[in-house]
Amino acid sequence: MADVYETGRDLLPDAEAAWESTVGPYVRTGAVVVDVGAGTGRFARRFAQGFDANVVAVEPSDAMRRAGRELASDQQVHWLAGQAEQLPLRGGIAGLVWLCCVVHYLDLARAGTELARLLAPDGKLLVRSVFPDRFDDLAWLRWFPTARAIDEARMPAVEDLADIWRRSEPKRPRALGLPSTPK
Repeated sequence: MADVYETGRDLLPDAEAAWESTVGPYVRTGAVVVDVGAGTGRFARRFAQGFDANVVAVEPSDAMRRAGRELASDQQVHWLAGQAEQLPLRGGIAGLVWLCCVVHYLDLARAGTELARLLAPDGKLLVRSVFPDRFDDLAWLRWFPTARAIDEARMPAVEDLADIWRRSEPKRPRALGLPSTPK
């Protein structure tokens, strides 16, 4: 699958432009972006190219990582074996964590704890997926009506995902505003 993954999953130019304008406000130049469940790195490469980000692609599949390294050999993308529930990175480093089409595979509570651990205090978490509470926007379901029931059973709703991750997020101490020099 890794050898042909890109062929069926690439974005059309209009979709790529829409993606870039949507995620752009959340990406700081030079920030660490962690692409969790990166596959062959189709978005990891876009973050590196379009935003000059330091990208870490975390992917459990050896074959996907190998294909991704070949596709991004000249890019600033670092590849690691791992999964969302146990990320091989130190805490607090990510300015942005990106997940695309993977939440239905995860133990959401464990992943939520790990994702929160990974984020810098001002970091952002972006999730791209299909969600049952947004299915009415998907035209293709008219042609595959039985697919709706299948995906409703396996995909979390946006609010359910947010609730699970809010509960699993560790409480961080609030920073105190202290004077820089004693008075």
